[in-house]
Amino acid sequence: LVPPGARRAAAPRRRAAAVLRARSLDGFLDSTPAAKAFYDGVDGGALKQYSGDKLGDASIEDQTTLSAVVDFLHTELMKKSVMADYVEEEAPLGDEFDDFIEEGRKLLAISHSRVASGGDEAAVAGTVWAALGELFTDETPDSGLLCAMPDFPTDVATYVDQEVVEPLTLMGFGDRIEVASYRTSDGAPHPAWRLLISPSSVPDD
Repeated sequence: LVPPGARRAAAPRRRAAAVLRARSLDGFLDSTPAAKAFYDGVDGGALKQYSGDKLGDASIEDQTTLSAVVDFLHTELMKKSVMADYVEEEAPLGDEFDDFIEEGRKLLAISHSRVASGGDEAAVAGTVWAALGELFTDETPDSGLLCAMPDFPTDVATYVDQEVVEPLTLMGFGDRIEVASYRTSDGAPHPAWRLLISPSSVPDD
């Protein structure tokens, strides 16, 4: 049993943690106007309206950048297909097929794609949060955003965790987003990341 005194101490700790999270989000929003514009339309963990900047059509250069990233993702997907091909025909379906099917479904779920140009967090934030605004304005399961950041010099996975996932989680979206990052050190032509909304799992049958 937990002593009564310990129970009484737990509530202040939870309140302190909640205050710390709120302060962290407030600080992030103060320094990131594009995220503040996104958050202004959030109510109950959902984006009810978005009045931030609207993004125009992708330039030819941006289309070329995105095509290179998509080609990389297709190549990575085909590697999973090759692994599945080595399984004997009479063998039961295993993880090799599940991985291939699941990744293929996630690739097909990408409904929005953008290039965020800039060499630091502040430079890419405008495009990133405007793109998230596009995605979440008409939020549907099995939809997603592919974002390439060709000029970004530091680790893209760290950026996404700290500048996208953490703020979205504090805003109430954390239980239904899934993110993957693609580093140039792992073969990606440009730093990039993918965010999916409520991706469905592979059916058992």
